[in-house]
Parts: sequence; structure tokens; C-alpha cells
Amino acid sequence: MKVLIAVHELRPAWAIKRRIEEDGHEARIGPDGAQAFEASTQDRFEAIVIDESLPDMAGGALCARMRRAGVQAPILLLRRSDGANGNGHDPAEVGADEAIAMPFSMVDLTARIYDLTNRFRGPAQEQMGIGTGQGNDDPLSSRTEPHV
Repeated sequence: MKVLIAVHELRPAWAIKRRIEEDGHEARIGPDGAQAFEASTQDRFEAIVIDESLPDMAGGALCARMRRAGVQAPILLLRRSDGANGNGHDPAEVGADEAIAMPFSMVDLTARIYDLTNRFRGPAQEQMGIGTGQGNDDPLSSRTEPHV
């Protein structure tokens, strides 16, 4: 599985990337909306994680732009629990499939990512073993991690 992480803050972006890679998957960071949009249209991702407060555009605007460009990967929107930079929209209104409030635990985040990919899994992904229990894609491992 390949995941695009559109998070501009380095510490959480790298923590998410590291966790996904520890689970045996590939992850790529798009540190702003422009770079994440370009990556999403030039490569195939099985899931996309977008921070709602990117430096150059709102996460919801990026979701909508990706959907207009034909990006079909499930999108998980990271929302600020304090409401900062949030627009209060339902994630579906901007093209996101789900949202999770920050701070969150890595176990919760990866569980959401894997749940989304399982719900959107198609025959090609099944053949690659994505979300089928092949490999280490169990998000509910015994590891405990700090909240991001």
C-alpha cells in the first residue's frame, strides 16, 4: 500500500510516515498543498492523509481539488480539535471520506487508514495483498505510541 501524507509540520509528518513504513507500506510526504496535489495526480496512492491547515491552502480545498482532478483514493482529513483553520464542513462536502481530530494516537490513525483502504479496496488491491492480512497491516498491534 502507498500512502500520501499532506502534513506540513515535520514532526507529525515523519511520525506518520515512519509508522506506515514500520507496518510494511510505502509513504510519501507532500509538505504543502501544491506538492501534495502534484503527487496525487502523478502517482497512484491507496490512501491520502491531509492536514486541514496546510500553509498554502486549506486541507478541504485540497481534497476538493484532488476530487475534481479525478483522484479516487480514500482521503482522511486531519482536523484541529481547537477549530483553528477549520471550516466546520462535513468531510464529505469537500471530498474527504473521513476525518479524525487532533491530537490522535498513531494506533487510531493507522486503524482509520487501513479501515478506509479496506472499504475502498478493489480487485487489483486484493491481488497485491492490500488489507487482506498479508504482510503487517494490522493497525491494532500491541505497540503504544504517543499522541500526535
